[in-house]
Amino acid sequence: SQSDVSDVATGSYLESAIALVAQYEDEDLRQVGNVKIEDVTVVQETADGKILVEACIDSSNVKILDENGKNARGKGNIDRARTIFTLTQLGGEWLIEDESFAEDLAC
Repeated sequence: SQSDVSDVATGSYLESAIALVAQYEDEDLRQVGNVKIEDVTVVQETADGKILVEACIDSSNVKILDENGKNARGKGNIDRARTIFTLTQLGGEWLIEDESFAEDLAC
């Protein structure tokens, strides 16, 4: 739900997550399985106090099921991808503000 996402996200990352939830609801899709976050490394602290974190996102156990229980997750999806998250501190909590992919996706 939106309130759950806003506990850990802000900015463009929050907007993307809300849009994805709305898309799943509109298309009667549901996610089964969980993403694993591995090899988390702080790669940079920016001048404005944000932190860039690199992690391997493993979605190999995730299925996106349609209303008939058929996996709608595309065959071209990458099961493991190195991702860069921008974290910002709001109210004493670190929240994900943005994400992008690393130049080398392999992990």
